[in-house]
Amino acid sequence: MNRLRKLAIYWDRIGVIAGTGWYVIQGVNRRVAIRRTRIRPKGLEHAIELRMGNSSDGHVFEQIFVHGEYAFTRELRDVRTVIDLGANIGLASALFLSLWPKAKVVAVEPDPDNYALMQKNLAPFGERARCVKGAVWPTSGSVALDKSAGDRKEWAVAVQEGSGVRAYDMHELVAMAGKPVDLLKVDIEGSEKPLFSGDTSWLAVVRNLSIELHGKECREAFARGMSGWRWQESRCGEYLVCKALERS
Repeated sequence: MNRLRKLAIYWDRIGVIAGTGWYVIQGVNRRVAIRRTRIRPKGLEHAIELRMGNSSDGHVFEQIFVHGEYAFTRELRDVRTVIDLGANIGLASALFLSLWPKAKVVAVEPDPDNYALMQKNLAPFGERARCVKGAVWPTSGSVALDKSAGDRKEWAVAVQEGSGVRAYDMHELVAMAGKPVDLLKVDIEGSEKPLFSGDTSWLAVVRNLSIELHGKECREAFARGMSGWRWQESRCGEYLVCKALERS
């Protein structure tokens, strides 16, 4: 892409100051690895911190703030309660909290390094952000981290049966967030298969849902788990968006 064209896109999507800074930071990082950086794209109440070098954080930042991964949220109204499953370093949660000033977010992340940075990024939002170190699973208990999935970077951390990480079922997370859940965001690297293969009675309190489905088995499990519901469906980036859930 032409350099000026790329810079113009950054200015349009994340603001002139943030866009120029992000353009420069990436150029420097390609020559000399930067450990971390802070940036405040337009639309965010507070600056966020990203790991640089070979981290996936920059890719997540671009997906959300440059490419509009959550553009569908502009269509949602009266959002007060959000559950962010697979919150990574909290970028989506920071966007939700900035977009909806009266909303509270429960952000769930199993990886300890991601979680630590998520806490830092969401701390300025105070009690509106509740950070949960753990993973969603069909039953409460314990699961194990799996860092061998995908490209093995921070955004691809998954969980599997085992021990070491606290597992929460959806009923526990709904109790933390409160009812109704106006938006449930699901990006859990394949755990959507066991999640939607188990008890899905918690869907009764979910108004809107966005989910990234990882492969055929996950898509089939999701279809089975959602079989008793209807919704307004759309796509946004890698997400399937299900708005206005109701029993069919």
